[in-house]
Amino acid sequence: RRPNSFVIWGTCQGFEVLAVLEGGWQILTRTDAESLVLPLPLTHGTERYSRLFGEAPEEVVMALRDQNSTTNFHEWGVSPTDFIQTGLAHSFRALAVNTDRIGRPFISAMEARQPHLPIYATQFHPEVLPWNVDHTQAPNNQTKRALRWLSDFIRDEAARSPHRFDSAGQLSRFDLRNFPKKAVKYFDWLYEINVHKFPLNL
Repeated sequence: RRPNSFVIWGTCQGFEVLAVLEGGWQILTRTDAESLVLPLPLTHGTERYSRLFGEAPEEVVMALRDQNSTTNFHEWGVSPTDFIQTGLAHSFRALAVNTDRIGRPFISAMEARQPHLPIYATQFHPEVLPWNVDHTQAPNNQTKRALRWLSDFIRDEAARSPHRFDSAGQLSRFDLRNFPKKAVKYFDWLYEINVHKFPLNL
């Protein structure tokens, strides 16, 4: 159990926000990866040393690495060169690198280097099944289980945090089901949260 830790997971723009907070706006470069389904080429040593993938079953790693398993919806990215030159590599470990439609590489997964900082980010959307975007791809259980494994991982990480809501009533104020939602393309629901009206302090 980590003392006083909050788990942070950034997806897509969340990945970019974490990169900018550490490396500045200049770290982002144009990337042609809108509605792009790709495998997940892990960097050297990731399967052994990373917290995110280090304990993943072999079939999960193989499904992510060898199949078109990840769905991307982004126009910006972090190149491996900028990842190093801006100093982001001092704080984060690059776990996977992809290339966009015209061959430009971008970091597609990273985690904080410090083991007491449970911070993880993916440029792809683990919650999106790739065959819902690439209709030439047949559904398969291996990819579905691999993506589910990522959600189980972050759930288990969050459970290690000592932070808890004081009451069921307080928890209900933060329940997504209490917020307006609308259906959007590729996603089940988009929840609309007005941070100016919603009291975020616990």
